[in-house]
Amino acid sequence: MITGFNTDISYGGTTYHVQTEDKGNSNPLILSLVYVRGTILAAKRTSYAKELENGITEQQLQIMLEKQHRTILAVIKAGRVQELVDKLNKSKSMEEEASEAPKMMPNFPTPPIPVPQIPVISPQIPISQPVNRNIEPKVEDVSDPWGSIGVEDGLKGNTQPLFAEFDLDKIIFDYLQTDAQEEKLEINLKGTKEFYSGESVLLQIEVSRGGEKALPDIPVIVKVLGTAFKPQVYSGRTGPDGVAIMPVALPSFTAGSAAIVIQSSSSLGEAEVRHLIRRR
Repeated sequence: MITGFNTDISYGGTTYHVQTEDKGNSNPLILSLVYVRGTILAAKRTSYAKELENGITEQQLQIMLEKQHRTILAVIKAGRVQELVDKLNKSKSMEEEASEAPKMMPNFPTPPIPVPQIPVISPQIPISQPVNRNIEPKVEDVSDPWGSIGVEDGLKGNTQPLFAEFDLDKIIFDYLQTDAQEEKLEINLKGTKEFYSGESVLLQIEVSRGGEKALPDIPVIVKVLGTAFKPQVYSGRTGPDGVAIMPVALPSFTAGSAAIVIQSSSSLGEAEVRHLIRRR
């Protein structure tokens, strides 16, 4: 068993306590719990049973544990867990309203009016014995025709207790998918995007991370390709503002098709855009 993590983090006025721990080789599980005011709000469980069979080292396990803990912190910072808090508060409000609502009596049907039975005197009673004319008629007790059903039984519902623990798997998956999209390398050609054969153009090529953060000192390659002329290749790099300014001379052609291909690559991956070159 390795050392876990405990971190307090705030978002939107709510303080979350995130605890991540290793449950040990007897129960190969990395468990992360998110607490809000002492209540378990969410959980993330990752089994490493297969990794344990393959001989995972303590250092590798430590990396897994730290990665899971940091991912949950990032999810909270991005506001993705706030919806769980809102859902929990809404559930509690609904439960309180239901408990304060006036209880209504069950609508039982009116029981039938009891009818006394007429006593029957057996004709086999010997004449020599006096007949007891004070025999009380036997009346069936129908005062409670519904048996032992009480008011509380009629008021019972199927309300389930509030379950405050949510599974973080889906919310983490959605976050990582969005995060991966935001981390992609993106090329944006500024200015005009219409090009004609035989003209000289000054390309302003912006390279960014997800279209948000400009990336300086990134290599950029411009290729002018066509079916009627030999390929032309230009290279440059983005400046401090993430923009590469590259002069390009477009060849003249009267037949076939042509295009400008702009490419770039970095640790975030590769990106490419194409623009058609029109004939005059």
